[in-house]
Amino acid sequence: MTNWLPDIATFKGPKYRAIAEALAADVASGRLPPGMRMPTHRDLAWRMGVTVGTVSRAYALAQARGLIAGEVGRGTLVRGPGLAPAGRMVPADFSAHVLDIPRGRPGLALQQPGIIEMIQNVCTVPGIGGILADGLARIGDAIAVAAASGYQGPNGHVAHRVAGAAWLGRSGLSADADSVFVVSGGQHGLTTAFMALASAGDSVVFEPLTWAGARNLATTLGLRPHTAPMDGHGIMPDGFEAICRTVRPRLLYTIPTLQNPTSIVMPEDRRRKIAAIARTHDVVIVEDNVFGFLVPDAPPPIAASDPDVTIHVAGLSKSVTPVLRTGYLYVPDRFRPQVAAAIRATTIMPSFVTAQLATALIESGAADATAEAGRRMAGERQQLARRVLGPAAGSTHANASHVWLPLPQGWSGAELAAAALAQGVAITAGGAFNALANSDHPGHVRLSLCTEPDAERVRRGLEIVAGLLAAGPGAATSVI
Repeated sequence: MTNWLPDIATFKGPKYRAIAEALAADVASGRLPPGMRMPTHRDLAWRMGVTVGTVSRAYALAQARGLIAGEVGRGTLVRGPGLAPAGRMVPADFSAHVLDIPRGRPGLALQQPGIIEMIQNVCTVPGIGGILADGLARIGDAIAVAAASGYQGPNGHVAHRVAGAAWLGRSGLSADADSVFVVSGGQHGLTTAFMALASAGDSVVFEPLTWAGARNLATTLGLRPHTAPMDGHGIMPDGFEAICRTVRPRLLYTIPTLQNPTSIVMPEDRRRKIAAIARTHDVVIVEDNVFGFLVPDAPPPIAASDPDVTIHVAGLSKSVTPVLRTGYLYVPDRFRPQVAAAIRATTIMPSFVTAQLATALIESGAADATAEAGRRMAGERQQLARRVLGPAAGSTHANASHVWLPLPQGWSGAELAAAALAQGVAITAGGAFNALANSDHPGHVRLSLCTEPDAERVRRGLEIVAGLLAAGPGAATSVI
């Protein structure tokens, strides 16, 4: 363990922030090399003459920036001057909570016992384990037959594609088995669509705030990200057309129903206008319907009105469970060879086992029942959030499984996330959703409401966040 003692004399602001800034400077200079074990919270607090809570908050802020990480049995270790190895374009306040820290047990984002998980945005429906076990017990014979036949086609077994078409039909998209590709989850669906339809150097348009997994995928593939402006109804047609004229993008990635993170539901007429512009400028729309199951009365998907310009992605991770790693693509005829080639290049073929289990859950009605339970949970948790957080929470759609919470003046998303983590609540700073790396972080945080099965733990997490906001940054620092 290092005897590191920060010099905070030259850093302004609260002591916790000064300690975090000094830590960042010492990591950048090499004084704290990667792998170095940091002093314990108590030891550093004693040597600096500050409270243990002040050090805890400083370490939490440094962890949110990707500078340090906790490892069970080893303590707190220096990660390095950057967030991640070269080539991984992931913002610190996102990856430190979502991508890099192993789970101590299901449902927790951090290995620290007792952390209230409000980062992962998934509905943890009671009884899902039993539903999966029952499904597995029913599919043994089909798996045995498949094992004897060896490899399947890249688009998946026909029975699985039929089930996928039925599942896509739940959201108003009429598809036949030939137009459906089985993929290994929604993220794999995005990967195959991006790989199939764009090449390095091509431009892709995002909403200004977007799902980080799609943005990071584009960066990994060498695509050039751009943004089209949004209003309260989603992407603005005039702005989208202007970006089409100036950069000639190949793809538009959009989440028209419960946009992540804003929770906006794009109206039907806006969807049609966006599709018409895409058709005019030869832009392919990659439509992510990840949260569509939460809004049963949502407008029809873009692919329903303009299927020739749209690839539609619908996974089962949010509506059923992430462990299935099964999703479905609607693919227009003209793009099917390219998508099949992308699947061959990534997974050869979808997993028969998980696709068969997904098919069994869809055919038995268990998938619908689980999605309905998730809808009820999200609605109930939204009501809880409004009671605890007040009017600010009401700006989020009443069906969303998260709250997109605007912050009062004085707070940044990263600072509130660090303060909440120091008090045992893991939330996501709004900057994690910036589509462009040089964008200003919005004054928001995202609070996922449905990952924790116990509503009382969610209530406690919301109350901690509300208390921090009421106290203000300075007061919050003094009581930690």
